[in-house]
Amino acid sequence: MGSFWNTLGLEDNPYDPRPLTINDKDRKLFVGRTNELTQLSTLVSGDKGGIIIIEGEVGVGKTSFVNIFQHDKWKHEKLLPSSEKIELSDNTNSVNFMLSVLSNMIFNLEKIDSSTLLKKDQVHKNTKALIAKTIESGWVGSISVAGFGGGVSRHKTVSQPAAVVLPTILDAMDKWVSFVINKLGYSSIIVPVDNFDIVDEDVIIDFLNGTRDILIGRTNIWWLLIGQKGLFSLIEKKAHRVSEIITGKPVILNSLSLKEMHQMINLRYENLKKSKPVEQIIPSQVIDILYDASKGEARYILKRITDMAYSFIGEFPSERKISLNIAKNLLHSDVKKRIENAELTERQSEVLQRMVKIGSFQPKEFTQFGLKSAQALKDYVDKFNNFGFVKKEETSGKAVYYRTTGDVNIYFKRQM
Repeated sequence: MGSFWNTLGLEDNPYDPRPLTINDKDRKLFVGRTNELTQLSTLVSGDKGGIIIIEGEVGVGKTSFVNIFQHDKWKHEKLLPSSEKIELSDNTNSVNFMLSVLSNMIFNLEKIDSSTLLKKDQVHKNTKALIAKTIESGWVGSISVAGFGGGVSRHKTVSQPAAVVLPTILDAMDKWVSFVINKLGYSSIIVPVDNFDIVDEDVIIDFLNGTRDILIGRTNIWWLLIGQKGLFSLIEKKAHRVSEIITGKPVILNSLSLKEMHQMINLRYENLKKSKPVEQIIPSQVIDILYDASKGEARYILKRITDMAYSFIGEFPSERKISLNIAKNLLHSDVKKRIENAELTERQSEVLQRMVKIGSFQPKEFTQFGLKSAQALKDYVDKFNNFGFVKKEETSGKAVYYRTTGDVNIYFKRQM
């Protein structure tokens, strides 16, 4: 289906929901966030390194933001970027984490640097050999590490270790980082750590408490911890010793404005056109509908438009534009199918519709739903969350709020 966009006069899908990557082409597609980029750039200054929090709702564009920031720092200040994020999981431990970080840093360096010095340096060779030996010897648990020249696959799983000496890995990392800074001339290294908005709060706190001294003890490394709004408040409340070493205030990403959302799509059409201007396949009013339903969730908006375009053109390949009426019908039909496939009971449907009417809510507000306890409402939230109908909106470290997702809002608001 990729050739479909070519027939429209475009190089690629202008509604691609995947995050922007670290390259010149994607940099041209980035819109807004000027103040946030300036704030993050101010925090990432000097060569000492540190820990920085980046917060934002799911789908707001945190990964794209971090990648564009890395692109600018790499191009203008020669910071070593990371095209692969380190992802926090429920069973992450210090050994697995630092080994994965080291492997990713090597992978990212070799991806952009092909100098003779890199190929010949003994420190670089020794570090790669240590990683390969550690993995092949079964000294680490189930991990996902970036592939690199030594032949280690990107998703190799090995058995759980009896023990491994963490200082050996840290010593190798420090020597390798020193080589990168002092011999290759990079100013510092960026390591994004993601999934803080997916794993449980207890996992986050245990991880940060367990790695606090390890992270802050690595010079020339900037750790970018990426999570949902309220991450810093959570750390302040439950891991105060960690919050004390965070660099500055968190960088908070709010949704792009509706105007910026249209600017983003217009910019993509402009930069992806092959020659003459191309008319947008989806009416702009559909973007307005999706924006309102999702509270400006960029990933959701782009994904739904992409689904509509493929669905329509798959059925009518000779057409090049979808009318507003047809686009609305496609959207409502797709949403209806998603909701009804869940086969909710009448009572579940009533509670979900009530959630749409109320908007943002907390479990303690259970009486508004005709329920007898906060736990009863939380049970509904958990079930709906599994279907993707409800999401955690924001947490202040104490209070957790929830709201219904775009599909649910479109479905029930049409019935109200």
